[in-house]
Amino acid sequence: MDSNQDYHLVSYFVYRSVSKAIASTRATPQLHKTLQVV
Repeated sequence: MDSNQDYHLVSYFVYRSVSKAIASTRATPQLHKTLQVV
């Protein structure tokens, strides 16, 4: 149970860091254009 909770905690922090990275990439217009193309 403890290892399972640790996994969810780590995945939560990874999700937060990824969302932060996406928010920072939105600030740059070039990457935003490439995201719109995809």
